[in-house]
Amino acid sequence: MNTKEIYHKKALRLKNYDYSSPGYYFVTLCIYNRANLLGTIINDNSTPSSSIKLSSMGQLVKASVLNIPLLFNNVHVASYIIMPNHVHLMVVLGKHGDLPLHQIIGRVKSYTTKQYNVLVGTTNATLWQYNYYEHIIRAERELLSISEYILNNPFKWSLDKYFMP
Repeated sequence: MNTKEIYHKKALRLKNYDYSSPGYYFVTLCIYNRANLLGTIINDNSTPSSSIKLSSMGQLVKASVLNIPLLFNNVHVASYIIMPNHVHLMVVLGKHGDLPLHQIIGRVKSYTTKQYNVLVGTTNATLWQYNYYEHIIRAERELLSISEYILNNPFKWSLDKYFMP
């Protein structure tokens, strides 16, 4: 494998899609190197009693997620879950023409990274992986399936593709 292949990043966004269009978007943000910085799963037996205990950083990320509708016009977070090393969000963009999804996510990532650096006493530590995953939700069946996935994510932590012991 040559170096060009090693550093080539796959495009994650739909070409020519307007990400400021109203609609539902499923977003996943991963912590750099999938480090478990945001909390721990309690009672991970794949039972409904499983939950997450957020760390200080997890609490800061939660506050940022809850502030999204206050900071951005016509943006709503329909559901979310903060896992030990990633965050799932269902973001709803209301009116066309406001900030596109990537700018909203970029600002959240930037703010939480600054807060992380304050928390750990550094100036340039990396909190998030370079990019993020998004999926445009186009059907009610998808909306219900993704909502259920977000809700049940802590119960299936040990089976999660982002799981890092």
